[in-house]
Amino acid sequence: MNDINHQPTPFDDQALLEEAINLREQGNFGEAEKTYRRLLGMIQERFGVTSREYAIGLSNLGSHLAYTADTKEAETLFRQAMKIEEDQLESDDPQIARSLNNLAGLLHDMGRYEEAEPLFRRALAIDEAALGAEHPNMGIYYSNLGGLMVATNRYDEAEPLLRKALRLSESALGPVHPDVAIRLNNLAEIFKATGRFDEAEPLFRRALEVDEKTLGSEHPNTAIDYNNLAGLLRATGRFDEAEPLFRRALEIGEKALGPDHPTVAIRLNNLAGLLRATGRYDEADPLFQRAIEIFRTSLGDDHPNTKKVTENYEIFKATRDTP
Repeated sequence: MNDINHQPTPFDDQALLEEAINLREQGNFGEAEKTYRRLLGMIQERFGVTSREYAIGLSNLGSHLAYTADTKEAETLFRQAMKIEEDQLESDDPQIARSLNNLAGLLHDMGRYEEAEPLFRRALAIDEAALGAEHPNMGIYYSNLGGLMVATNRYDEAEPLLRKALRLSESALGPVHPDVAIRLNNLAEIFKATGRFDEAEPLFRRALEVDEKTLGSEHPNTAIDYNNLAGLLRATGRFDEAEPLFRRALEIGEKALGPDHPTVAIRLNNLAGLLRATGRYDEADPLFQRAIEIFRTSLGDDHPNTKKVTENYEIFKATRDTP
């Protein structure tokens, strides 16, 4: 999970930005988008379309669209913001670091890892020089770069970055904070991927406990925790414990994000995999097919997730059809 920066509005309407964020968190994506666009129009009228203030407005709208999987327009807005900032600001300005991080996070989510990595590294370098390696804000950059290392199977490089991100977040925010839960999940994923299940499980469980306490059991972040813990339980053969968690994660995702969001496709694939493992092929088949269709529509045929779920489905069919 990547951290994408919302930036404060540049004039006395922070309340409107907070309204947009709240609408998004409530799952009211249409009204949230209207509010972000209204705010961008106000900034345009006051400051003009070549101002750094307008770039902030573009980035905030882009962050919302990235969250709702409108990746094409989000990328356009992030790149437009970057162009304005690079024309207006010094190359080491922290605002540029935030925009680099946003664009890199989007590219990562789109599976364009080679494009994302240098942007993550440049963002980290800018703020590390400005703030110092131990500044609490640096946790975002270490976490995001570490997440990219995980996605590209570079676990030895990822682990120290993710450990540092967790340490900084815990020091700055305390042990019970949603950002700490994100860091716990990210580190636990390395342990799971490398077969260190005994190390992964307490981190996944702690992340779930933190999010249930701070965000509630219906929040999309909590659904991530259910999904991640379920994956660990499935990997260790505890199917009966995993299934209700996978189903809960899917239910929350569909409610919060809509039925056609890529995150929902991930949950469908995971539940289908469990159903396949327990021999319930008739239940698994439509879930695999639905996941593939969502990924193809939202991310394209060449996205790693589309390819992976298609591969999973081919393996499933071969297993199902074997006498």
